[in-house]
Amino acid sequence: MSQPPAYELPSDEEHARRLQIGCLRRHAGYRKCCEAEKTGEAPVGPYAKTLHSFGDVCSQTDDEAMQALRRMFWQPRMHGAFEVHTLEEWRDHAGSPDSYVVVLNRYAPLKLVLEDVEKIFKQRGELTRGRPKADYTGQTYPFFARPNCDVIKTRLDVFDLSWRRLADPLWKICEVAQLSPALDAGHEADRMKMEEEAGRYLREAEAMIENAARGVFPKYTLAPGLESHVYFAEHPDPPTRHALRQVLNARLAG
Repeated sequence: MSQPPAYELPSDEEHARRLQIGCLRRHAGYRKCCEAEKTGEAPVGPYAKTLHSFGDVCSQTDDEAMQALRRMFWQPRMHGAFEVHTLEEWRDHAGSPDSYVVVLNRYAPLKLVLEDVEKIFKQRGELTRGRPKADYTGQTYPFFARPNCDVIKTRLDVFDLSWRRLADPLWKICEVAQLSPALDAGHEADRMKMEEEAGRYLREAEAMIENAARGVFPKYTLAPGLESHVYFAEHPDPPTRHALRQVLNARLAG
């Protein structure tokens, strides 16, 4: 009996999907759908489809959530090169339009081997240079754009920092997060720039979290007229959610 496949994702996609789970966990509307499902209610609204595919990531551990995503997005890994062991395998690939059969001298320096392989592709006019096309494994929920994990994480960090330091002005959030280290908070003009910078990061974080709950990731802007439910006044954690929402509204408006 054959072994089940190892459900693995490319490392860059694995990292991006973990950040996507983080967005879902930060979204009050998505959490509310998860809670409704636990009570036997059928989740409805703009987040129900995403919940149906991604599941209750709010109750799962990181490993449980990622294992489910690996199974959802996994596809057989494309190989750039592999070894054949039998004459039958050689014949199969020798006649394939997707493969070249070459002989590698195992006693030759690796640099020379790679140079010769590159020459073969050049001679056939099929050497692909530059960054590959953003073709990730997920089909139902492909990435909206090639994810830059550093960009995503920075925005989530600013979002979290904003919650932890609600009493601080935005320029202080910018300073603590080191978004613009060249600016000096001691100068009013720089503080205004820091306010604008932190406000932009916070708006982009909120849009990214909202879009993720709707199955679109990563996207840092909301479609015109789209209502965000990243925050809910009635959500019990923390109990002063309505007051915090007013603070956030004032920040985002600024």
